[in-house]
Amino acid sequence: MCEQLAERLTELAQQSLPIANAGRFLTLLADWLRGADVAAKVAALPEMFQTSYSAMAAAVSTENMDDGEGSIDINQLLNTFLTLLVQGTTQQRHVFADQLAEVQRQLPSSAADLDISVGALVDWLRGGQPATTPVLAAPFAELWGQLEAAVTGQPEEN
Repeated sequence: MCEQLAERLTELAQQSLPIANAGRFLTLLADWLRGADVAAKVAALPEMFQTSYSAMAAAVSTENMDDGEGSIDINQLLNTFLTLLVQGTTQQRHVFADQLAEVQRQLPSSAADLDISVGALVDWLRGGQPATTPVLAAPFAELWGQLEAAVTGQPEEN
């Protein structure tokens, strides 16, 4: 799956993009997904892209699991989400929301709870708020309660 995403990013990087240096950023992401050392390329990017890359790198664990697929560290993802929601610029939140939406589109149908949760995170990052609290199975229900309490500043209900 990572190689397919890297190929798609490489294709997009070749197109005329409305944001300066977006092609360089997409190429960097493709290289990163392929396991290349991109530290020098990150340092050469404008701050907006450096921040987006740092948020993504913190949210996604590139360690391989037994089946060879990359894994997402939920705690890092939620920490990145909360940091961007509270301290990030609108543009940074939208970039990360777009990245999460892409991850959401690639989730298997067997990951319905994760799909619902990621969709709600995307809504929050784009300036909205989920209309209702999603009905989720454990452990997603507990994580969602904690997240909602952190975002709204109200204690979670037991």
